[in-house]
Amino acid sequence: MRIVTGLLLLCGLTAGGEIVLRWRDAPLPTEAVKWVPFDDVGPPPYSRPLLLDFSADWCDPCVRMAINTFGDPQFAELVRRLDLEPVRISYTSRDPLKFQQLLEKFGVAAIPALVVVTKDGRSLPAVSGEMNAADIEYSISQSARRAQKGIYWSDPASTLLKTTARPVIRSFNKWFLVDTSLPRDWRWSTNKAFVTWANQNFEFVDDAFKSRVEGAGYYRQFKIHALPTLIVSLPGGGEIARFEGPTEVRGAPQKIVEILARRGITLEAPPAER
Repeated sequence: MRIVTGLLLLCGLTAGGEIVLRWRDAPLPTEAVKWVPFDDVGPPPYSRPLLLDFSADWCDPCVRMAINTFGDPQFAELVRRLDLEPVRISYTSRDPLKFQQLLEKFGVAAIPALVVVTKDGRSLPAVSGEMNAADIEYSISQSARRAQKGIYWSDPASTLLKTTARPVIRSFNKWFLVDTSLPRDWRWSTNKAFVTWANQNFEFVDDAFKSRVEGAGYYRQFKIHALPTLIVSLPGGGEIARFEGPTEVRGAPQKIVEILARRGITLEAPPAER
């Protein structure tokens, strides 16, 4: 129950305190949209994209979003304009394991979180944290761009690194070689199955340095010997593998799966990269 425990801490629940957990699928009086319970949603294809809201009554940021953000007419207008079906996934004391399984399925590391699911059932990268309506619109658009462009490599300073429950793959390269030095299989794969597999199983971080001085710092700090380099770490830190140079990077997906399997983390074999 590691993920759920982390969420309890995130939302400020004190250890040992008695708390009553309630199932909240119905909208609060101030919410401007009607949320459909996740259990009422059938399998894809859907008539319109889903907007999944991961929340819990004991999570203070979740409650504030329900009151302040989901009660904002601007949010209701956003849902209408993007033609989204609002769907709520709430933590319940009756079935906490199911909640955790859904967190893992949709790549959610912390709540509150929103995930857009396309009509054919593909989930876009999750966005977490307390947001207003404008934040949500920006985050959804960024999430969509990430899915459209393929594998998403976030900035090293991203707060995702502090909350991710997935292995982290860091890429070290020169910014002006980003499109050519890294094998196109990874950064610009056009195989939707491979892109979905990669985005669902890993967090990608782009450490593309922009100057000789900055590059020298990376070389020393991370002991980089060749470009590009991929460093694979477990959630919370701890390097477990690295791949240096185009040849090693190109063959990394299957090798990473094998390395994780030896550590008890089982992933499906990667689809063909192209």
